[in-house]
Amino acid sequence: MDSDFKTALNEATKDYDPDLLRPALVRRTMYTFALAEDPETFVALVNGAIPNAIAWNNTIFWLDEADTTTAHDGVTVIRTFDDYCYKVEDIDMRTRSVLSAATTAPPVSPAEGDAYIVPAGATGAWSSHQDDIAVYTARGWVFQVPVLGRQMQVEDTNGMMRYSATGWVYGYGSQAFDADSVPYSASLGWGDRLIVENQGTTIPPTATKGLRYIVGAAATGAWAGQDKKIAICQVAGAWVFYTPEDGLVVFDKQLQSDYRWSSASSTWISGAGSWVARQSVSTASGSTTAPTGTTVYNPYSSSTAPTTSQRRFIDTATISHTAKKTGAVLRFEFSADAVMAWAAASLSVSLTTMPPVIALYRDPVANALEWEMVATAPFDSVLVALANTLSPPATMYARIAARFEYAAPDTSAHTYRIAVHTGVVNNSASGLDVSALTRRLFTVQEAA
Repeated sequence: MDSDFKTALNEATKDYDPDLLRPALVRRTMYTFALAEDPETFVALVNGAIPNAIAWNNTIFWLDEADTTTAHDGVTVIRTFDDYCYKVEDIDMRTRSVLSAATTAPPVSPAEGDAYIVPAGATGAWSSHQDDIAVYTARGWVFQVPVLGRQMQVEDTNGMMRYSATGWVYGYGSQAFDADSVPYSASLGWGDRLIVENQGTTIPPTATKGLRYIVGAAATGAWAGQDKKIAICQVAGAWVFYTPEDGLVVFDKQLQSDYRWSSASSTWISGAGSWVARQSVSTASGSTTAPTGTTVYNPYSSSTAPTTSQRRFIDTATISHTAKKTGAVLRFEFSADAVMAWAAASLSVSLTTMPPVIALYRDPVANALEWEMVATAPFDSVLVALANTLSPPATMYARIAARFEYAAPDTSAHTYRIAVHTGVVNNSASGLDVSALTRRLFTVQEAA
């Protein structure tokens, strides 16, 4: 038993003398402050006893009666109202984060407790403390010398640094793993693709460590009921099955292609030119808007788009599509039986021969997204008749078709439509207009 307590104990009565017991307890008890309390106002010596330690702000400060000079800083040193000194003995471990590891000049107005890792090229009070941890106190900068393996959170980069033999570095260093020591389940979602032998095997092969398959349809034996799952032999003689997550990509060695799991369709989709969405409008006949306007799209240009202000026949069969990702390739295909009729000779223009043009529009954009000239073959007889000053037929018929590919601008819903622009065929400005469309097919597909 401690001598203080022996002195306070009356051996005869086995009772303690309260006047002697109190100082003994004070010396043996840690005095605790609330965070809002100021330890500088604390009177340490009471009835001849001084606490050996005080606790404040999640830190233990130990009494150093021999220190009569070190000033109070509230971080590493507390000096009480009656001038007793308490110090932090584990200051190195108390600092667990720093504001930065790249600041070279000591801040002009730091707050008490601010800490930094001193980088190379530091100046001022930090100039000879590269790699030290600088902590600001009321006494100025206090420096901690890090030990090998010390870790520190760096707030301005939200990263973790580690003190190594070569100085402070980000991360935890390299770590070697024994072969197959990390199960595949622990690596799911890392972003690297898995390589499988094939996806058509239904009878389990010999379970050789390292083999991987996508289980085929109606599998048997140990694979029964595991269709479309990933079968991996992690330990020789046994198979482990994993249910694929939406978007997981694997490489099929047999088919030499990537395949992506789609939860929506519960299937593996080929990554080689696969299409993830399709819409179509297919009608025997439909609503259309008759050609209007006196300005025509002529001459044809591969760089200048037709516009909504030019004479055109509008097909009101539209498709509204929301792309799954920005930049996805959208393939539009359009075909229809077209009835051509002569436009009135009142267009005040003088233009050269040109067949109609099929254009793809997106509401409400004025310029066509893509456009394509209708093949000239159906119009050859008309052009010959004009050249011979013969009367052209009142109407003519043709199957018109076009295919466009266009990069989705965003993932918002957009309405797409087709228009056929008038092809004026002689200098008197009479020309061919589409007067009707039947048996149309308008589709859009989105590439994976």
